This record gives sequence, structure tokens and C-alpha cells, in this order.
Amino acid sequence: MPSPAEITAPFIEDEDLSAYINEYAYDDEGNPISSSTCGWKMTARGAKAREQAYLEILRESPPMEQLPAEYDAELRPDTDAVLAFGLGISFDQLLRYVHKRNIRTPWKPYRRITQPLVAFNEISKRLKKAIPGLQLFYRRPASVEYDRVLALYSNHSMGRLQYEEEDEQRVIEYIKKELEIDSPPLWFWDMDEEDTF
Repeated sequence: MPSPAEITAPFIEDEDLSAYINEYAYDDEGNPISSSTCGWKMTARGAKAREQAYLEILRESPPMEQLPAEYDAELRPDTDAVLAFGLGISFDQLLRYVHKRNIRTPWKPYRRITQPLVAFNEISKRLKKAIPGLQLFYRRPASVEYDRVLALYSNHSMGRLQYEEEDEQRVIEYIKKELEIDSPPLWFWDMDEEDTF
């Protein structure tokens, strides 16, 4: 039996699922099915519609080479936008680095690292030994290309954390070489914006 949402939803082409963004699954009695993780269970089509909407938002928020003045918190302290300056990186790149260097978990029994956050923590320790005083933040960017940003600072903290230009260039080049990152540092829209750094 189709769910009430399927009955009332208008016919649309498969490419545009926006009409189904709030489509939830219902039981045989027409009651919404609760989700074990949060709220109500979505239909596969509803979940796909949300994924499409999310990807569209990411495409509309590309990373930038320069920080626009309207988002510079020193010039505009009232800005709510949070942008992270750093190097975009994939989970695969993080894990490839720790495997190549044979870096193991910091707890016993020492094992191969399989989680990107653990990989970042171990990579961060190594980089901090090589670059005394380095502060590196693990941020979630609004990006289709990258899973995380190895951020040096945000638009709210650059006044405190930004290096002198030559030093910053050396730090960036070292990290790029060490982690085999090809892309330049960019300003990324920060998806963890409630956690200003």
C-alpha cells in the first residue's frame, strides 16, 4: 500500500526530487514510522531529495581564494558567517598518509588507523613537532570535493592566529608536501559554524 505522501505527491521527473524533500515513511495504518537515529523515517525518495538539496547548497557555496570584506570579522564584527582558511583534504588522503607512514593507533593494542579523526589527531601531532606553535583545526567544509579542511584559522580568529605572510606560506607548503596535497589553500564555508574557532 503506498504511503499517504506517495499518494499526494505530484508527478515529477526523476531528476527533480524537490517535491519529495519532506516525504516520510508510514506504516500500514498511516502512522509515521519513527527513526532509530532521529525523528521520523524518510522514504528512500525523500532521503534522495534531501541529498540533492544538500549538494545544491554545496555547489552554491564554493571555496574562495580571497575572503570577501563582508565576511571579515575584524571589519564586520557582526558577521555570523564562519569561513575556514586552509587546505581541503579527503578522508582517503588522511588515511593514505597514516598508512604510508605506518602510524598506528595511540592506544594498545596498536592497530592500523581506520578512522579519519584518529588519523587527523596523529597527523596533527607530527605536524606540530615539525612546526612548533602550529594550531591546526579539523573542520567540515561546505564542499563537494573535500571531506575536511585542515584549517589554520577562521574569519573570526585570523587576527589572533594568522602567521606573517612568509611564515604562512612555509607552513602551507610543508603541510602540502607532507600530505601530498595539490590544491591551494582556500576559504571554505564552515559547516560547523556554531563552533566558532
